[in-house]
Amino acid sequence: MTQKDIESSGLPQPLQQWALTHITKKLFDHVILTEQFGDQMNKWWHGIAGSGLQEGDHVLKNLWCRTSHTGIIMLVLGMNWWAQHSGGGNKWQTVLKEMTTMFQAVINAPSL
Repeated sequence: MTQKDIESSGLPQPLQQWALTHITKKLFDHVILTEQFGDQMNKWWHGIAGSGLQEGDHVLKNLWCRTSHTGIIMLVLGMNWWAQHSGGGNKWQTVLKEMTTMFQAVINAPSL
């Protein structure tokens, strides 16, 4: 991923900053993880959830499905931060179930 890719991704700002630190080889400052991160993550997820996440081939076209440290690991990391730093609660668990369904769709993608 390039810096431009990350900045135009629509990902919550802390995830963008984390991805950029991998490109620039700088340290990530966890101070930016506030209680609002959960709301940001929830808003981002529901913004993309209706865009074919049940279709594996469609999912694989997303920026965050690229290989490397700044690929799908961002979803896992984002979910962890949401649970650890933002009091994930029921919204976190709901999105986790939706992501599990999406990952199953990826596994069943014809192109794999």
